[in-house]
Amino acid sequence: MEMQPPSPGVVVGAAVVKRFPGYGVHRGCILQIDGGRVVVHWAATDERTTLSLKEAAKRVVASPLAD
Repeated sequence: MEMQPPSPGVVVGAAVVKRFPGYGVHRGCILQIDGGRVVVHWAATDERTTLSLKEAAKRVVASPLAD
């Protein structure tokens, strides 16, 4: 049984925005969804971090499915 994302916007390619205390606000893109974890690539720093599905749903600002 495949896990469904909590929001239709949580898909590979969706844009996310997150505030990192002490580092400011950064924009990224969802690279991978693996079970309950979402891998995000942050454009400004070229780093990757993992968010929970719930947190990713809160951070999505644009989805490729919205077109």
